[in-house]
Amino acid sequence: MSIKVKAGVKVLLLTGFLFLILAAGAYGQTWISTNAPWTDDNYSANSMAVYGDYLYMGTGNSGGAQVWQYNGTAWISTNASWTTDNTDALSMAVYGTNLYVGTGNSTTGAEVWQYNGTSWTNVTSTLPWGAGYTDAPSMAVYGGNLYVGIGTELLVGLEVIGSARTRRHRSSLTEEEVIGPQVWQYNGTWNNVSPPWGTDNIDVPSMAVYGANLYVGTYNPSEAAAVAKNKGPHALQVTTGGAQVWQLSVQPTTIPTMTEWGMIILTVLLGAGSIYYLRRRRAAI
Repeated sequence: MSIKVKAGVKVLLLTGFLFLILAAGAYGQTWISTNAPWTDDNYSANSMAVYGDYLYMGTGNSGGAQVWQYNGTAWISTNASWTTDNTDALSMAVYGTNLYVGTGNSTTGAEVWQYNGTSWTNVTSTLPWGAGYTDAPSMAVYGGNLYVGIGTELLVGLEVIGSARTRRHRSSLTEEEVIGPQVWQYNGTWNNVSPPWGTDNIDVPSMAVYGANLYVGTYNPSEAAAVAKNKGPHALQVTTGGAQVWQLSVQPTTIPTMTEWGMIILTVLLGAGSIYYLRRRRAAI
């Protein structure tokens, strides 16, 4: 009897051990390379978004930014028809039934392109901002609109030193750099909805929706960090200097309601109108 019990315990322990091994394998992490077949001229994989059944990737390329599509198995090029002045596909977002891509363009200004799954359209063919705004590094969909952060070139030029690529800071200020970065809203037309931040901010590298608000992060080379909050037309600067985070709250439109006296007056007017109508009708008979 005891031999059978010991044998049963051994089988149970062995089964448990095998289960642990299988479970460890099932929940283990495995990284595999899924590189696209692009050339090494694509020096940066800047942006990603899922649109339809595919993953889209935007690159940085001194000969013109590229966009690649991935179906889980293979990559294919779905490049936009932009000029080679657009050297970076910096941001991506899905808005409505289209994919939008924001570019970096130090020659004619940052652009935003729309992709419907078949063809590309430049929705900034008439540039709403100045050509000195060279980057569109952030996008988010919030409150039924597409928001795009634009700024001046944080790092300009591409210097090749040996086999290493490095970037250098801009040495002079443009008019747009003096004005500061901007946030634009798009719903078929463009509107400048920039917060009243200081001109120390140079670019808008990040944007995300959290809860009921849109958050925007800035690039500001000052020393101290800062956090700021914006609700409607009123801004509250919590601290100053350094990178900043701004919050946008779209307040719902308040529908006017009648007061108690308003309801009483409306009721009296409706009643008087009804009496007048009935009297006129009897007189006509």
